[in-house]
Amino acid sequence: MLGIRIGDDARIDCAVYAHATPILSISSSGVTLHLSPEGRQDIDASDVDNARDLLKAVTTYAAECERLHAEQNAAGEDGGDTSERAA
Repeated sequence: MLGIRIGDDARIDCAVYAHATPILSISSSGVTLHLSPEGRQDIDASDVDNARDLLKAVTTYAAECERLHAEQNAAGEDGGDTSERAA
């Protein structure tokens, strides 16, 4: 398993090329992860499915970060406890 904590120094880019597959890069804390389809020239249905699954996961990740950030800001403005509360 590979884990990368994304901090203030994070850089996320997608390089696109006219005749080759795209490369998604995530860099943070001196570590870089490159994601690309297995073949550099050919895209098949599984590559498209993987890209769509990645989009779904990133969309969920972004929504959760936004939700938690909003909750923490609201709790901070109310002078409330920003620690995790039991449901």
